[in-house]
Amino acid sequence: MPIANEHINDLHNVIQLERYAYSLFDLLHRKLLLDDSAEMQFIPLIEIIFLKANKNYTEIICTNNKKYLSANTLKSQEEKLPKLLFIRANHGYLINVFHLCSIKKKNELSACMSNGQLIPISTRKKKQVLQQISSSSIVYDRALIG
Repeated sequence: MPIANEHINDLHNVIQLERYAYSLFDLLHRKLLLDDSAEMQFIPLIEIIFLKANKNYTEIICTNNKKYLSANTLKSQEEKLPKLLFIRANHGYLINVFHLCSIKKKNELSACMSNGQLIPISTRKKKQVLQQISSSSIVYDRALIG
């Protein structure tokens, strides 16, 4: 008995969502390496709330009020981190979508993060940020459920 095309499409969509969910799960269990002359530190990506540029350094803000300082620029850190999980909100911030609680639309757009901090979303990045969040939102919800 032949399978209807809509059932094949539904099955294909479920398989794609499961792949994205697995991919996200895999990403959340990876770590960022911070290497300096004193020690090597491994920061789980799931703990990183956002990264903030500080001249030629990067502040890494994590859960439980942990903060790290990297001797690399924000651009350098952005190149190391997965695009599925981290979004450039503006010139000085890279946010972890896993820790994004809401987008405030009053006056300017702002990302409200899990630690309560509001990160401004630049006008230039607005379309890209909203597009990336809206195209991925079902994946993040599904990944957290399953």
